[in-house]
Amino acid sequence: MSSQGLRRRALSSCSWASVFGVGAFTLIEMPFDRLRAVRPLRRAVRKCEGGAFTLIELLVVIAIIGVLAALLLPALYAARERSREASCTSNLRQLCMAMDMYCTHSGEYYLSAARDIQKSNLERWHGIRQQTGTDYSSGYPMPVYGPFDASLSKLAPYLGFKTGTTEAKIKMCPTFAASYWQGTGAYEVGCGGYGMNQLYVGGKEYKTPIYWSNAVSTPSTFEDKIAAEYAASRAQVRVPDQTILFADTAAPDSNYSGKIIEYSFVMPNYYTNAARYDSTLFDTHPDPNYPLDAVDLSNSCSPSLHFRHSGHVNVAWCDGHVTSEGPMYSRVINVFGTQVDYTPYGLGWFGADDNSLFRLEKNAARVVNITLNP
Repeated sequence: MSSQGLRRRALSSCSWASVFGVGAFTLIEMPFDRLRAVRPLRRAVRKCEGGAFTLIELLVVIAIIGVLAALLLPALYAARERSREASCTSNLRQLCMAMDMYCTHSGEYYLSAARDIQKSNLERWHGIRQQTGTDYSSGYPMPVYGPFDASLSKLAPYLGFKTGTTEAKIKMCPTFAASYWQGTGAYEVGCGGYGMNQLYVGGKEYKTPIYWSNAVSTPSTFEDKIAAEYAASRAQVRVPDQTILFADTAAPDSNYSGKIIEYSFVMPNYYTNAARYDSTLFDTHPDPNYPLDAVDLSNSCSPSLHFRHSGHVNVAWCDGHVTSEGPMYSRVINVFGTQVDYTPYGLGWFGADDNSLFRLEKNAARVVNITLNP
């Protein structure tokens, strides 16, 4: 018997009538009027037997799915980024609250951003680290450091950290966590992608010159170095709602290989006269014709504000409020003989190009262009 005959015989032996509730007839025994009720089902069966999708139909379906994905994915990505930015804003607000409580219990003084940076260089506002070795690959002995222990920070009690607990760490910006580098070349591990205004609020280097070599006749004393490391008081921050305290920060890795690493400080646009660095003397070299705290427009800092939230940066101000700022501007800077363009890294500044968002006093008369002394 042919396959077509077998199929007809199999269909005729089925009790289709029971499906439609027309009695106990088989397909052959069923009266003609009731048989008509089954015909649509038979046509559907035949259609399914030879109803595979053609290649064109599959391609059309795939194209439709692709178009829908192209329409939906940007919206989904934007929604995810808004959620991450909100989490980042919350992290910065917690840091501000912790600093506020610290000030209340510390004579109205802010915590130093890097108390021992002029000496052992192991302490930051967010923790303490240990030196784990020495690197001689550059031809000079360079210390190698481990990650910072956030439980040893003076902010730890106000952030809910217990001393010695390994899980204690600054909450990391979720956007930064998706792209940062923590391997070789990362030297500020543990700040969570946030930095403090170290030059003005977290220290006094903006007005305290530090001399290390014999380039000057009177090298800095130990007391001078200590003075540079102590932070400002609340009373010294004259316009707190216009003075940066914390912000999203990052830095290129030490080899400038395109990687982004954590960085503990928010760098202003320019160094001050006291903090300006003379690469020919390998030392700070203030110009006696200008005040020590004068902003030197000829001596740019390397930017660390990281515009990672769709071209914007989250900023926490000294009065505790947090804002999203942009757009970014940046520049190419000579870093020890290497021309570094910070724009591809998303690093730069916003607002006026004059340190006004960092300074304790908003005095434009102290912004000058100093010619480097011979």
